[in-house]
Amino acid sequence: MIDKSDCINIGTLIKSHGINGEAAIMLKDGFFSDQVDSQFLFIDIDDGLVPFEVENIRDKSDNIILVRFDLCKSEKMIQPLVGSSVWIDKNDILIEEGETVIGLLVGFKVIDEKHGDVGIITEMRDIEKNPLFVIEGTNGEILIPIADEFIRHIDEENKVIRLSTPEGLLDLYL
Repeated sequence: MIDKSDCINIGTLIKSHGINGEAAIMLKDGFFSDQVDSQFLFIDIDDGLVPFEVENIRDKSDNIILVRFDLCKSEKMIQPLVGSSVWIDKNDILIEEGETVIGLLVGFKVIDEKHGDVGIITEMRDIEKNPLFVIEGTNGEILIPIADEFIRHIDEENKVIRLSTPEGLLDLYL
């Protein structure tokens, strides 16, 4: 059995595509089709990750990929998987040297230069092409735009991201 801590949830299988067993997968915010190129994707079935060998992956849109699994040759075989979350081994996400995959920051502790400990990133949310960090803080949910000018340092080893947010933004939440 594959351990979820070795993988990351990249999206949801939303429907079958065509009659030859392709699956449409909607990627979560922070993931892009050019980062997904793996021999196996894992589908969460009954709270366990089941490996599916990938025959082909292609883009449908900015946030939807079409995947043909080796053993799924018809729409009928994909249908029971609709609604399931899709995972990938963290080591199989394609990233350029020095690049950070925003989706991998879930679980990171957020520290602001002025306010200190803000909370933990629980998800990424894209509201009309405005990506946001969703942070669980001591007073509830905090939304901070994902912008290069706010990010000061990402410490992947210790799972900490240091931000410098604009004056007043965090005052709304704290």
